[in-house]
Amino acid sequence: MSASCRAAATMSAARCSAMASIRASLVGDSGVGAAAAGWLLFVFQAVAVSTSLAVPAVLRWARDQRAVATVGSVVLLVGYLGLLTAPGWALLWSVVLGLGGGACLVLALAFLSLRAEDATVAGALSAMAQSIGYLLAAAGPVIFGLLHTISSG
Repeated sequence: MSASCRAAATMSAARCSAMASIRASLVGDSGVGAAAAGWLLFVFQAVAVSTSLAVPAVLRWARDQRAVATVGSVVLLVGYLGLLTAPGWALLWSVVLGLGGGACLVLALAFLSLRAEDATVAGALSAMAQSIGYLLAAAGPVIFGLLHTISSG
């Protein structure tokens, strides 16, 4: 249980920090101006926050989080592939990535409490998963930047 929670926290944090830190330069490399790239990052963040506020209600309604996690992951994959293959549609991909990213971030945090037996276990699991997860996730922006450089932008 703790390994899956740690993995979810790590992947979510790595994705989120990479998108927040290098997304504007990725979009800028495809010909979008700096100001427009900044606004696209704002759209991504605004949609992600809105989605993260809606997902807890969906989790209360859903009996099993696997479907919600699968949909969020597929939406993220579509957004990444779209940004990679059709960067001219950056506004659409900002919205799509915000939808998937907001959902997956809340899911990663919710898994900690949903999998715990009580509040004490939830606190311990959260402390372990997030401290190790965020430490590992710090490499996310570096890895995404390296992949971007290797692929020649």
